[in-house]
Amino acid sequence: MPRAIAPKFLNVDFDLRSRLAPAPFIAAFAPRYTVQDLGKQGRRYWVHLGGRSSADTPSDSILEYARMFDRMPPDARRVFDRALREFDIGFEAGSNVPQAGEWVLSKRALEAAARLGATIRVTVYEPSEIVEARQRPVRKN
Repeated sequence: MPRAIAPKFLNVDFDLRSRLAPAPFIAAFAPRYTVQDLGKQGRRYWVHLGGRSSADTPSDSILEYARMFDRMPPDARRVFDRALREFDIGFEAGSNVPQAGEWVLSKRALEAAARLGATIRVTVYEPSEIVEARQRPVRKN
């Protein structure tokens, strides 16, 4: 029987889509947060920010970002205020377990996201052990 893998919270990333060049926004948060992806689609820049969060829950992570955004310098704030903003909460799905994983977003975290004008996305990833098993070379006897 396959091993049971419990679902787990991974992290919260932050996505920003802006018509303004995002360099001041990116510089304001390096090196604590890193740009995991950066590009341009049409007239909009796209920044996918992630990093070293000490948060154990999605709510704590969102609140950590909110505190950071509240202290950003004016040039970063200008980019932020004119952008589309989104928190992306990542979970790893479980497998072969009878129970579901549950995480609650606190009222404070929801209020912080709303105050920042950010939407919230939830991404559920396939269990890493299954992905790794699929990538292993098959032994021929």
